[in-house]
Amino acid sequence: MVIILTPTYNEKDNLPIWAEKVAALGLSDYKMVVVDDNSPDGTGRIAHELAHKYPMRVIKRPKKE
Repeated sequence: MVIILTPTYNEKDNLPIWAEKVAALGLSDYKMVVVDDNSPDGTGRIAHELAHKYPMRVIKRPKKE
């Protein structure tokens, strides 16, 4: 299995593009992991929505680190 990890902070516009590009790689066994540092722009909410479409786990941290 390949795990693709990305930390995020205010990436609501970029995250869907990133997820599409990762999915387009054609990997047979992968998981995306998004670590969001409580982005004020709603990145965490977008990530949770994308997790319904892609093999993605979302980790929300309480503050930017």
